[in-house]
Amino acid sequence: MDTVIGRETTLRDNSGSVSRTMSEDVSLGRFDDVSGYLRTLTWINLFLAAQLVVGLTYAAVVDANTPNVHYYFIPFIWITISALAVWYTRPVTRSFKYVAIAASVAIAYFLVILYLSGMVMPIRSIAEPGPSGLVVEWDRPLGWSPIVDYTGSWVSVRLIPYQVIGYLALSYLLYTAVLNISSSIYTGVVGLVTCPGCAAPVLAPLLAGAAGTSSAFVFMVNYTHEIATVLFVLAVGLLYWQPTLDEFSHAFSTRLRALTGGVAVAVAGLHLFHPTLGLPRLLEYVQLGTLYDPRPLLFTLSGLAIFVGIVLVATDFVDVPNRHLYALGIGLVLAYLIGYVAWHTVLEHGAFWPHIEAHGHHDQGVLETVVAHLLDDVHALASKTTEVVLLVLLVVLYRRER
Repeated sequence: MDTVIGRETTLRDNSGSVSRTMSEDVSLGRFDDVSGYLRTLTWINLFLAAQLVVGLTYAAVVDANTPNVHYYFIPFIWITISALAVWYTRPVTRSFKYVAIAASVAIAYFLVILYLSGMVMPIRSIAEPGPSGLVVEWDRPLGWSPIVDYTGSWVSVRLIPYQVIGYLALSYLLYTAVLNISSSIYTGVVGLVTCPGCAAPVLAPLLAGAAGTSSAFVFMVNYTHEIATVLFVLAVGLLYWQPTLDEFSHAFSTRLRALTGGVAVAVAGLHLFHPTLGLPRLLEYVQLGTLYDPRPLLFTLSGLAIFVGIVLVATDFVDVPNRHLYALGIGLVLAYLIGYVAWHTVLEHGAFWPHIEAHGHHDQGVLETVVAHLLDDVHALASKTTEVVLLVLLVVLYRRER
């Protein structure tokens, strides 16, 4: 019979001996879960480390050049996300007819996306075709190269490795989604609509040309690969997860606090490790004995405050209502946003500080000045965008606590 002792359920056979307890099952289950997570993280870290070693070795051997350091990381993101998504995706078993249909859709999708991205084009669409034949370029970082160029009588091909890998992964995920289309038709449609956005490196310049000197379109031209990377990750996530609208809504509702914590970590990291205004610069000022700019101190303190707030909400270590912590977070984010606008307008880039020379923008309006600064600084744009998202999430959590 079953004997209940506290929160344990002990199973006894007819002879009265204990065979197993529920607590042991729970403990073993938790151990298996943790072990699985650790194993997965270990493989991911090994994969990233292998890419890093190979990439640095390749760059040193071929003397690769790149316009920006972060360009090195774009192929890492595409290749890692692609490998993980394909590794953890298993297609359902279907008859040959359904497999053939799904494979045809995936192949057609792959060819279309190669065309939209400009990697495969009819030769007649090129105004000044280069020399015929096969050429391999090796002078870029690994992932960007080796680039395979081929010009024939009918077609021109320019294959960039990391993009080809990413598009193959998307096609495979679409293949599995079509096989499971009875329960994930929404995802298939979203994937088809979203994934062509990965062709932003080709589409954005065309839009920019039509828009003249519009700063928004100029931004798209300058950061087309970054935009394409964000859209790629979004498309992979949707095709891998395959959520229905109800599932998405439920997951958002039940995991809102965790999502907010993740965004808060991103905001804190963007300020603590700002390339010129974060903790490293503050330590530099400490060594020099002079605070030449107040922002490194403010960024460091506010970033640490965010981490403290996350710990307090997650652990209930201090008896402070979460609603009060959310309110403090809202105030801090508003200070970030308002402070950014004020710094570049009424404060004239810190004219009040003794070590900063004033330089304002008296010939521009407030909105025009702020937009120009954001489009000129990708770190600031990422930071302000993340802060706005965090502000919305904190307001939702605050209203829930009422």
